[in-house]
Amino acid sequence: MTTAVPDDLSHVVERFDHVSMAVDDPASLVPLLQFLGATHVDGGHEATPDFHWTQYDLPHWGRLEVISTDSADPNHFINRFINDRGEGLHHLT
Repeated sequence: MTTAVPDDLSHVVERFDHVSMAVDDPASLVPLLQFLGATHVDGGHEATPDFHWTQYDLPHWGRLEVISTDSADPNHFINRFINDRGEGLHHLT
């Protein structure tokens, strides 16, 4: 689901694709995703052996991406993010 970009932002933004959340355990979001009526659309991808993402369509809301890691390395970018800011909004694309 793509939403039209307001005219005053069209010189900066082509389109809004998704919101991404960094989480320790993606399975912990299942009750929330079910409550929101989310539909799994894409996922299980690995950008590296320890970085995973999956995406869900949220009716009338857009797309949510969930990113996580299996790494225990405190320097992994997801672990640094969660340790510094807690689980939650990571980026808008």
